[in-house]
Amino acid sequence: HDARDASGSPGRLHNCGTWPYASMINHSCMSNAHYAFIGDMMIIRAATDIPANTELTIWYLLPAPENRPMDFRHWGFECSCTICVDIKATEPHVLEMRVRQHAQIAMALKKSSEYSRSRAEVLIDRLTETYRRPLEQVLRLGLWEPLIMIAGVYDSLVQQDEAREAVVQALAAVGFVIEGGMEGPLVVKKWGQAMDSLVIAWIILWRTLLGVAPESAKQAARYARMAYLICVGEEESFDATYGMNFKVAHEPVEEGEVEGWVV
Repeated sequence: HDARDASGSPGRLHNCGTWPYASMINHSCMSNAHYAFIGDMMIIRAATDIPANTELTIWYLLPAPENRPMDFRHWGFECSCTICVDIKATEPHVLEMRVRQHAQIAMALKKSSEYSRSRAEVLIDRLTETYRRPLEQVLRLGLWEPLIMIAGVYDSLVQQDEAREAVVQALAAVGFVIEGGMEGPLVVKKWGQAMDSLVIAWIILWRTLLGVAPESAKQAARYARMAYLICVGEEESFDATYGMNFKVAHEPVEEGEVEGWVV
């Protein structure tokens, strides 16, 4: 087994080794499980609710943020999931435009001016328009990074409504189905993909809800810890890693109390 990003660059090889049982798990760009390493131990956890007798799938390649076609020849197959089919059906100039827009958004958000921030907002809107098929049919993984970046900027400026909206849009783009928050309890009806910065997204959402919906903020804190457990494989280092104390995450939870959790 090895884990690479979509560039296929040898310099981006994360881990390499032999795990016989894990090697039998197939790839899916819409995986339902996520793996992490602690020493030489591979831990595989559910990344969403998985019905009984459902095949486990993981990422062999980390999805390219600009939704470029991914090369699976290393494993001897060609992916035919809805994401890959959509990418192959997208004109090359559109894929190239997404790459440029990603770079332009990142550059704009490095600057602190209101003009640069407004430009980033326009660019994100334009990037969104490059996705022709409805979100219900095809995930928009390429929106994740720009939306989380701008959410972080809004959060740093204490623009809580804007930060919250950007996080909610980012989570929806990668498959999360969320209800409530401001009005009613915050519940994840369906977990999406275990993207990089997923924990950060929940932390930002927690901060934006603290003053206006404290119970939903507590739930966002629990989801942050759950996301960390999925992505890292353990939760003991959560507080030390992020330097904050989600006291609510340590409170005992009765069975069935937290609707929407992945167990």
